[in-house]
Amino acid sequence: MLENIIDTYGEDIKEDILENKDIVLENYNFLQELNITSVDEIFQRYITIFLDEDFKNKVNKLISNLGEDYIEKIEENISIFDSLL
Repeated sequence: MLENIIDTYGEDIKEDILENKDIVLENYNFLQELNITSVDEIFQRYITIFLDEDFKNKVNKLISNLGEDYIEKIEENISIFDSLL
């Protein structure tokens, strides 16, 4: 997975991930706890948002905007995360 991310974002992203590994891991786990099954795909496509310390607040706001069926909406169209960039 990391190789795909480096291919897309360049070698510098690897250093950013390593320097912020606690934040990245916490944010990754947060999405998993929400029962979103496409976390790996979201992670690879939107790695830069996982570096954000305000990630949880942004995701919670997105969920609030999407409504009760947010999981289905995210699974159908992960580009919803474009709004968090």
